[in-house]
Amino acid sequence: AATAISVLLFGIVPLLRASPSALFAALRQGGPGSTPGPQRQRSRAVLVIAQTALALVLMVGSGLLVRSFWRVYGTEFGFQYENLLTFKVSLPESRYPTPTQKTAYHEEVLEQLRALPGVESVGLTSVMPVADGTPATTFEVLGASVAEEEGRPLLDHKYVSAGYVETMGIPLVAGQLFTQADNHGSTAQVMVDQLFVDRFWPGESPLGKQLRFAQQPDRWYSVVGVVGSTREMGARRDPKPIIYLPLMGIDGDDGWSISSATFVVRSPNPSSVVQSVHAAVWSVDSDIPIAGIRTGNEIVAESIVQLTFTMVTLGLAAVLALILGTVGLYG
Repeated sequence: AATAISVLLFGIVPLLRASPSALFAALRQGGPGSTPGPQRQRSRAVLVIAQTALALVLMVGSGLLVRSFWRVYGTEFGFQYENLLTFKVSLPESRYPTPTQKTAYHEEVLEQLRALPGVESVGLTSVMPVADGTPATTFEVLGASVAEEEGRPLLDHKYVSAGYVETMGIPLVAGQLFTQADNHGSTAQVMVDQLFVDRFWPGESPLGKQLRFAQQPDRWYSVVGVVGSTREMGARRDPKPIIYLPLMGIDGDDGWSISSATFVVRSPNPSSVVQSVHAAVWSVDSDIPIAGIRTGNEIVAESIVQLTFTMVTLGLAAVLALILGTVGLYG
């Protein structure tokens, strides 16, 4: 019915409105042995120009965006996400009320994971790059080469255990990494990334430099190591300066330790150790649930899934534009 109505509207109505002389002229111009008239030639030229221009614009725009996608897809994240398995645990305050108890649980789980066959290294962090949002706090950086208004900047920070940097494949630029003793806050030490050094101490050695929480004016932390910068917020956002703090604060039960942690496990075949990881975690406390088990590849793929969908859509649009333009120009 829709087709019949369309034929009537677009075929018969114009025919009825046309005068007999105009109809005769049109038929004569379109005959097999005749040459199209000037009006029809101009119409064809306009249609060809318009169709070529529109198809070209769509193809060029799609091509540029697809190229941008591949540039983003090939972005270095600052860590080696291949052969990486991650999962989260969250400790209830009723069962683990003190920082010492939280740290003891995390270290026991790390020890159990480290002993598993097929596991190369393990670590944990409060915030997983790409997957989670990194919190920011006001810090005071001693001797920073920045403007006065940046003397107490808002900086990203996270808490990590010994072994985290090695497991993530983040390069060590200078100094040393956290040790097992640093998990217990034996000394007031921090690590920073290269962007932090470039911003606050350009051209200087950062080792031994000091910074502190704005809320803790009586406690300075010394920089013991510098690591490579990572893209914490995904491929489309530039990396920012970040501070790495030990798993447990130096004040013991009066300080900090994280309740929600993301464990990272490096293995040649991450999928093959999932079951043994479950068993290892539950051997420490069977009442603690495991959430968000994902490989590093899955985390990176999820961070660019919207961009991937856009790229596929634009690619199809470019192909369709090429086909329609070719058929139209041939006609």
